[in-house]
Amino acid sequence: MDSQRLDRDSILRDLRTHCFGRSLVILDESSSTNDVAASTAEDGAPHGAVVIAETQRAGRGRLGRAWYSPRGGIWMSILIRPKRALSFSDSLPLVGALGLAKTLGLNWRVRAAVRWPNDVVVDGRKIAGVLVESKSKGNELIYATLGIGINANVDTSKIEPIRDSSTSLLTILGTPINREQLIVATLLDVEAIYESIQASGESAALECLGDLDWSRGKLVNVRTVDRDFVGVFDSYESLGRARIRTASGLERVETSALVSVDYKSDQMKRPQANKR
Repeated sequence: MDSQRLDRDSILRDLRTHCFGRSLVILDESSSTNDVAASTAEDGAPHGAVVIAETQRAGRGRLGRAWYSPRGGIWMSILIRPKRALSFSDSLPLVGALGLAKTLGLNWRVRAAVRWPNDVVVDGRKIAGVLVESKSKGNELIYATLGIGINANVDTSKIEPIRDSSTSLLTILGTPINREQLIVATLLDVEAIYESIQASGESAALECLGDLDWSRGKLVNVRTVDRDFVGVFDSYESLGRARIRTASGLERVETSALVSVDYKSDQMKRPQANKR
């Protein structure tokens, strides 16, 4: 494990972003970086402000599930202030996951992929997750916190609840990585995808996602707020909506309506889907 504390000056010196990370807070410990980022947003922190914690006491994933945040990982949140409708926040989990998967492939030659709706995986094992929380007024998105948790210099085999489903860069590479470099590279790639969407829509991000997608063709048990069903992940209709093929036809699932997704064995028989 990595016991060396993050060097804020090193991160700021190497940053090549326009906004992301230019305002930077690094804490030794926090309840959750998303909570701290939301608090700084209420106090007027700018778009792109980043909060990082060496460890989180109450890190969480989607729907409040526990997220283990030991020292050696990267636990950070980016404050997003888009002038967009609230529904835009549904796109942000894949913006974060896609940016990180791209970073790991380009800079560390790690074959990372995006797993719907908000994970980054290597050989099907989770190496990172993304959590987006937001504040709105009516249908207007006031701000969102884009939380990214990365198992960097962490030995996940020693964390019993996740040892069978997760991995880390330490495990894959066999040596600790420079966390400052990973933070700098991740912020750059996530910002580039975000700015591309803001400027010209989702098409470029969806094309990149097609190259880094892990979910396509996988059998999934999907639970939403109003129904449960089993099907095969087909494709992304948008960053906030996926298509699942079931025995009775094509289901379109909004990220905002998801309760859980359980990926089944690839060896299981797939349902016969109607073409539609």
